[in-house]
Amino acid sequence: MANLQDFIGRRPRIDDPLKRAAYVYDVTLSETVYAPGTADWDQKNRQVLLTEETAEYLYTAYTPLTLQYQPGSRPVLERVVGRICKPEMTEREKVFAIINYAYEGFKTDFINVLPPDTMVLNAVEEEVLKLNGGQCEDRSRLMICLAQIAGFPARLVASFSWFSPEEGYRSRSGHAIVEIYMEGGWAFFESLHRGFYCIKADGKIASTWEILKDPGLADRQTDAVLADCKRTREKFLWYRDEYLTPRAVITLANYSVWDGWRYDWRWIASGKANPRFQERQVLRKQLRRQLLGELGIQLPQA
Repeated sequence: MANLQDFIGRRPRIDDPLKRAAYVYDVTLSETVYAPGTADWDQKNRQVLLTEETAEYLYTAYTPLTLQYQPGSRPVLERVVGRICKPEMTEREKVFAIINYAYEGFKTDFINVLPPDTMVLNAVEEEVLKLNGGQCEDRSRLMICLAQIAGFPARLVASFSWFSPEEGYRSRSGHAIVEIYMEGGWAFFESLHRGFYCIKADGKIASTWEILKDPGLADRQTDAVLADCKRTREKFLWYRDEYLTPRAVITLANYSVWDGWRYDWRWIASGKANPRFQERQVLRKQLRRQLLGELGIQLPQA
């Protein structure tokens, strides 16, 4: 394996120029929102690229399978897990209870404390339950924490923005997703309310890497899986092509429910409510033009 340090952090080595440009674009914009000390910044600072060179390490040694959670340290989340995960349930039943709760189930237990059409970022997981779930970064952390309290190792998957030449090098969206260790292997699950997972021929749920290496696995999913994910086949395959495309940079990062005390959890206003919204919109246009221009790609004047 090449020097692993080449693949770690906010500015890892990415050989494909267009993929690197899109990754720099995404991370730079993220840095205008998340400051050092926040969980999102820390995850990007320690993330590892998922590549042919790193896959073996990431799927054998990167994430400890021994959990360090101390019962009683996150009582709100513990009560949730205790209610939705019963001792008689199988591993799969427990994991699906967790992800379904993180998708929508919490809304029956917690009242959204924000005014209509508002959202904040950088909320600790107990607050995410009261904030209508937050965006993908927050929902992923919530799912990871619930899984770890229930006894399942879990970690963050990040799919970064990518440029689409067919659409005038439009920037396609990135996403924060999760992997949960269950039934002896890592399983990929969507983090928001519309699900996505893939079942392999052996009946187990596929990891991120297994889906990336065998994209046709998504085509072979049964109608029952699609129904459980609440997606048409067209939308199911769109998800794979949008977030698990070879055009995107994919990374893995460890996040632990027992480390919540480490982070700065001051809320960050999202979207137009953020006082830097207009500044970020200008930066978005300028940065895209600059990064693509450095590759000899000239965008038409707006």
